[in-house]
Amino acid sequence: MAILSKDARYRSVAVPMIEAQLTSWVRENPPFLGIHYVSAMECALRLIAVCYALDIVRPWLREPAATWAAAARLVESHARLIYQRPSLYSSATNHTVAEACGLIFAGALFPEMSGASGWHSQGSRLLREQITSNLAARRRRRASAGVPQTGRGTCHVGHATNARHRCTRHAAPIEQSATLSGRSRRRGRQIAGVG
Repeated sequence: MAILSKDARYRSVAVPMIEAQLTSWVRENPPFLGIHYVSAMECALRLIAVCYALDIVRPWLREPAATWAAAARLVESHARLIYQRPSLYSSATNHTVAEACGLIFAGALFPEMSGASGWHSQGSRLLREQITSNLAARRRRRASAGVPQTGRGTCHVGHATNARHRCTRHAAPIEQSATLSGRSRRRGRQIAGVG
């Protein structure tokens, strides 16, 4: 909340801390290695949180080139993992909804990335499927409980691109994420098949 306050003293401390935390996290957590790359849902929520936080502090960034380069590396690696490993079976529903939203964020806010259109497309499709599936399941539960239907029970999923590009474009080039082949460390849980 210090950022949202009008007091520049708090902002001048908080913004550099946010920038340092992001660049440090990206540097210390290489793509697809370690515990931070086990859950596609956690990657999606992290991606959304980083984009949202940077949008809030965007006007006051002290090192925008380094900050946006770190954000781009995080978005690219996280979106690739989510795209390749969506939760479709036992952990569907809330996991899939979060992952779909992460893909939509990545595709809409970083359209210059090579996978952006695919991320956005898959995210939109998964979100529509989850909404349809959840509404159908709700209808079945209500019917089996004897609760009368009140209306059509449908909703419309708009395009996330309407809220497109609230974040500024990053100036630094995006480095390609490293694959696991030959680079895996045998500590913690590893993710195979990504890359």
